[in-house]
Amino acid sequence: MNKNFEKHTKFLALEQDFFSFTVLCFVKKNIETYKIDDKKLAKLLYQSQLMFLFQFILCVCIIKEIMDTQSSYSPQASSMELFFAKFVTSIAMHLCIYREFMKGQSIMKYVMNHEENFHEAYIAFILGFIQLLFCFTFEFINMVILFSKPNVYLTIVSYLTVTLLVDISSIYYQKTVGCDKLDILKEVFDDENLLEITKKTKNVVFSERSLFSKFAKLTYKLSRAVYASLIFYFVPFLYIVFNQNYTVSRVLEMVKQQNQ
Repeated sequence: MNKNFEKHTKFLALEQDFFSFTVLCFVKKNIETYKIDDKKLAKLLYQSQLMFLFQFILCVCIIKEIMDTQSSYSPQASSMELFFAKFVTSIAMHLCIYREFMKGQSIMKYVMNHEENFHEAYIAFILGFIQLLFCFTFEFINMVILFSKPNVYLTIVSYLTVTLLVDISSIYYQKTVGCDKLDILKEVFDDENLLEITKKTKNVVFSERSLFSKFAKLTYKLSRAVYASLIFYFVPFLYIVFNQNYTVSRVLEMVKQQNQ
C-alpha cells in the first residue's frame, strides 16, 4: 500500500489557511509545545471572527448586487458560448467549494471524536461548522450567478470574484503567518504535528459520548446529509433545468401574445 495513503488515513492533514491554523492552535499538544497562552488564543479567535465577518459582509454585498440586477436579466438561451461558460464555471466553482466543505467537515468530525485533544473543543468545532455554513452560502451564490449574468464576460468575472472570496482565508494566512520566518506557530502544519486519528465514528458508542459530542455528531450528520444528498449532486446541473424551463416559458408566452 502507498505510504502517503497510509499516512493520510491515519492522520488529519489540513490545508494552510487561517481557520485551520486557529483550530490547530487549540490542540493541547500544540499549546504545550509552543507555549500558546490564552491571550494568544483569544487573538487568533478574534482574527478568525473578523475573517468570518468580512466574508459574510462580502457575501451579502454580492447577493444584494445580484438581486438588484435580477429585474434586468435577459438570458440568451440561443448563445452556446454563454451556456458553455456558465456550465464550466459552475462545475469549477462547485469543485472549489467542495474542497472547503471537506476541510470543514474533517475538522468537525475529528473534534467530535477526539474532544479530549482540544482546549475548548467546542470552539474548534464551531470554526469547522461555520466553514460549512459558508460553503452552503457560496453554493447559493454560485447557483444565482448562473441565472443572473447575461453574457460570458460577466459570468467569468463573477466566477473569479467568488473564487477570491472562497480563498480569502488562505490568502490572509500566507500574508500574515506563512511569510513570517520568525513565527514558529506555523510549524503546527508540519508532518510531525499532524493530528492522529485514533477513534472512528462507528467505534464510539453514542451513549458513551459527552453532551457536546452527541450534539456535534448530530450536527455533523445533518450537515453532511444535506450537502451530500442535495447540493453536491444537483447544483451543477440546475442551470440546464432552469434555463430550459425559462426558454419554454418564454416561447409559450410569445405564442400566447401572437394568438391575441
